[in-house]
Amino acid sequence: MKRYFFDKGKRKEMKKHGKKMGIIGQVAVFFLLAALVTGGLAFLSQRSLARRNVRSQTESDAVCVADEVRMAVTEYPAYEWLIRYWRAHADELEIEYDVAFGGGTETEDKCRLLTEHQPDLELRYAGASELSALPEDDQKLYAEITYSWLITRINEIKRSNRVDYLFCVITEDPFDKQFFLFSASD
Repeated sequence: MKRYFFDKGKRKEMKKHGKKMGIIGQVAVFFLLAALVTGGLAFLSQRSLARRNVRSQTESDAVCVADEVRMAVTEYPAYEWLIRYWRAHADELEIEYDVAFGGGTETEDKCRLLTEHQPDLELRYAGASELSALPEDDQKLYAEITYSWLITRINEIKRSNRVDYLFCVITEDPFDKQFFLFSASD
């Protein structure tokens, strides 16, 4: 059996020194754990808050874009007539996409032709009763013109709001079928 000989004074000094280190160590460990827990809770709460804010902003932006698209469609007084016409004659329409509102487009030529046929018809302000009274060829011209204008406007909305893709479908009760009305994409 080994024996250790210590001076009583040195033994007391070591005990004091050991206890001081133990208390400092315990405080350091407690402080470290408290900092880790506090940091973890702060991280989780900030991440949750950031996600909620991003989701809220995205929803708000989506509502604004949807409202702008709705206004683009409904700016034509005869929009309900147009939607029914576009749906009924989807395969017959000759549409020019992303029309520049300058010269030299097919849509501009169609406007000129329709204005020659119907000099009193205001293209942007025609009502459903006026359009229903037009000959079938002029109804088709009007539907093609306004569809091209609408698609151009929808593309502008998409670009200005930095949206990758916009589309609109029409459904009717019992909502088991849908009709693709338009899209905007590059």
